[in-house]
Amino acid sequence: MKNELENFFKDKTIDSLEDVNSAMNEFILKSWKDFIHNEISPEHLEAHKYLDKWDKKHNLRDIHKTLEIYPDCFLAKVYLVLDKDRWALIRDLEEMMDQEEKRLYKTGFMKKYRKGLEFTLDGEDYLKGMHELIKAYINIGGFSKAAKLAEKILLLDKTDVLAIRFILAGLYALLEEEDKLMKLYRSRKEKYIPYDLSFMCLYYKRGEFKKAKEYLEFIDKKNPYFISYVEKGLEKEMPKNAKLGEESEAITVMREMDYLIDFTPHIKEFISKRGNV
Repeated sequence: MKNELENFFKDKTIDSLEDVNSAMNEFILKSWKDFIHNEISPEHLEAHKYLDKWDKKHNLRDIHKTLEIYPDCFLAKVYLVLDKDRWALIRDLEEMMDQEEKRLYKTGFMKKYRKGLEFTLDGEDYLKGMHELIKAYINIGGFSKAAKLAEKILLLDKTDVLAIRFILAGLYALLEEEDKLMKLYRSRKEKYIPYDLSFMCLYYKRGEFKKAKEYLEFIDKKNPYFISYVEKGLEKEMPKNAKLGEESEAITVMREMDYLIDFTPHIKEFISKRGNV
């Protein structure tokens, strides 16, 4: 699957995160066509139409309609418990993940598609459910458990459609796992801001302020809006599309990696001072 993805991207012009997302969506749709007739039931496809509606309007009726059509829709079950308190949510999601994993193994699904789990609806639902559990653990400071779950997703989802690697980068920074962070960064050969932000926070936490400043300078070169956005301290609405080098990218990165900022005391002040401490 990795080779197929690389070959697909060879003929694509990628200039922004929007281009990346558009190309990935095209690739996923193309891959799904190979599964639709033999691997994805018509009921599950129909159910996901209502699940997509819920994503846009959060109308509970769409969740119930999803489960009415396809009772095994795992992601719909996950969405039903998201409004519980943080502790009940974790308990329920842990139990649900365990039950769903057993179901997938029992049906042979997990074993059969362990190298391309993200390209089927059952696999996509399972991975997104695990993503919600990661966020729940981050919310209580359970960074080690969240990192293990993120690592598991990357083993199942080689192409990383959910971009879990960026979350994992931030978690490694909080855990001060420099070797793991470096290995993750080198495995992708990407030059996106989330990696620089993670390295900056890791070295900052160690008191290696000179190194942290170097990564802040890398960020500033890639996106001149980043430091000024942090300085203003204004919460802006998450943009629908983030373009590299634009303020939309700065907003997206800061919103999606807010856990890293929140659990790295005074890092915003360090950024505002441009590392001159």
